[in-house]
Amino acid sequence: MGHSRIEKSESHDRILDVAVAQFKTRGFNGIGLAELMERAGLTHGGFYKHFASRDALVVESVSHAFAQDRVIFSRVDKVAGDRLAAHIDQYLSTAHRDEMARGCSMVALGAEISRSGDDVKNVYEEYFQLRRDWLAKELGGPKVQAERHALTIMSAMLGALSIARAIPDPAQSGAILETARKEVKALARQLRGELRAE
Repeated sequence: MGHSRIEKSESHDRILDVAVAQFKTRGFNGIGLAELMERAGLTHGGFYKHFASRDALVVESVSHAFAQDRVIFSRVDKVAGDRLAAHIDQYLSTAHRDEMARGCSMVALGAEISRSGDDVKNVYEEYFQLRRDWLAKELGGPKVQAERHALTIMSAMLGALSIARAIPDPAQSGAILETARKEVKALARQLRGELRAE
């Protein structure tokens, strides 16, 4: 790849990194293209060298966000012992609550995506299935039942994180996360036992 292509690729990735962080914290319409490009260290006029439209930016940014999530959440695969419990502990932590720009895109972008077109929703659905399949594998047992139980666990985790982020009192928010961690881990143990008994 020539120097100019490498530079364009690096600029493209930088725009996506900035867009993901801003979309997570401010929404898809919370930042204009001029500010976005300025934050990426580029000129406003250069935007259309990278994206055909703002809608194209949104679709690619959502895909980029989930690629970042895959890297973050893959770290739990290296954990010795109960990887599902480790994932629950990490996900329902105050550190994750406080890192919206670098945290779970399913929660941070979920409401925005629900109001978007099918192109964006399809990216979400693909990542959702990947996460559900990972959880189902960690639960073990028959595939259909494991996927159903994985959906229950995912729903509880995403919901708890969303609520904790919406509560302004840090102590109350932290208590919500602590309760959710205990309850979701207990549920995971119970469901895992039921699946392995089948």
